[in-house]
Amino acid sequence: MSGEMERVLLTHCAPTLAGLKCANLVRLTGPRAELEAAAQAWKATLAPRGVHVRTARWDGDSALLYLYREGHLRREWEKPGAADFLRRHGYEPGAAVQENVELLLRRIARRPCFPHEIGLFLGYPLEDVQGFIENCGKNYRLCGCWKVYGDPQAALRCFARYKKCARVYLQCYQNGHSLSRLTVAG
Repeated sequence: MSGEMERVLLTHCAPTLAGLKCANLVRLTGPRAELEAAAQAWKATLAPRGVHVRTARWDGDSALLYLYREGHLRREWEKPGAADFLRRHGYEPGAAVQENVELLLRRIARRPCFPHEIGLFLGYPLEDVQGFIENCGKNYRLCGCWKVYGDPQAALRCFARYKKCARVYLQCYQNGHSLSRLTVAG
């Protein structure tokens, strides 16, 4: 497995590995056999730490991976309004997290663009996910890790935490810490 692939994974998924965020998406490029081997290795390494690794889509020489923490997702879906939002989009918030993730991954694999409800599967605030849908991605108040329609100050603080986390994780990785050691158990 390429060290470069792990650096890309850490750059995009550090907040999930650290337990700060419920999930992340990352696109990796390379020969399919190498990508498949890396994904399998990460599944084995990260599952005992509570992080699930799923392949969302293959596009030629790239794979889109979805990393998530089941308990964190469940807590996101228990926030006010989230269950109703998920039901309106065809999910069952009371079902096993894995069932809803499977449905999301099938939708990602079949469509050229992402289903907009993915924001709730990535830990974005509900008001921002709804604002994105209602405004067709326009008229946002701030753009960073996602388009913000609600509280820009809270989003800026969150973006700064995620950026710092990625910077610290990359530094630790460069200093010889393994992916497993950098992943918080939970």
